[in-house]
Parts: sequence; structure tokens; C-alpha cells
Amino acid sequence: MSALKDLVINPVLKPLINLYISDLGSFDKLKVDSSKKQISLQINLDGEKTPISVEVQEYTLDKKEEQNFLVIKKIDFSREWINKALKKWHPELRFPIPVIAKKLL
Repeated sequence: MSALKDLVINPVLKPLINLYISDLGSFDKLKVDSSKKQISLQINLDGEKTPISVEVQEYTLDKKEEQNFLVIKKIDFSREWINKALKKWHPELRFPIPVIAKKLL
């Protein structure tokens, strides 16, 4: 059941990811493993010569008032400077998500 759910979530997450990074670049690959609470993607940021791998190693789902959030607890980028910057300024990332994404994640 989890594998089927992961296939369904891809078309839901792709527009959300594009919304967040459209002014920075684009992304190529997306893989969700909802049973392990992990997400892998590859992004192409403007000014970067090669794609950047992003591994969300742990996430949770949260609701504050009427808004659902994807809360990233542990994330790793293939660029060390991004990892250091996030740990320093944003140790926890929160992204608003629609209800359908919460049900599938």
C-alpha cells in the first residue's frame, strides 16, 4: 500500500516543489518513501553547473490552526555550504501543504 501511495504523491508534490524553487531553478527527480518518512530529489539551481541532490532523511506532518505543514527534521544536500547555512539559520524547515498531500505523506 505504501508503494502505491508514494506513486500517487509525486504528482501532488511536484507542483508544490516547483512553486517553492521556481525563482531559484527547477528539479528533475523525486522519490518519496512515506513508510520511512524520506524524500529524495535532484534540483538544478540557477548558477550551479551540476544538479544538487537533496535527501530529506526525516520529516513529520503538523497542523497549526487550519494549515497543514511538512516539517523537515533532517535534511542533507550534496553541497556542504547549504547544509551549514541551514543548520545555522533554519534548523527546522516548515512548508505549508494542501490537505491531499498530508493524507498521502
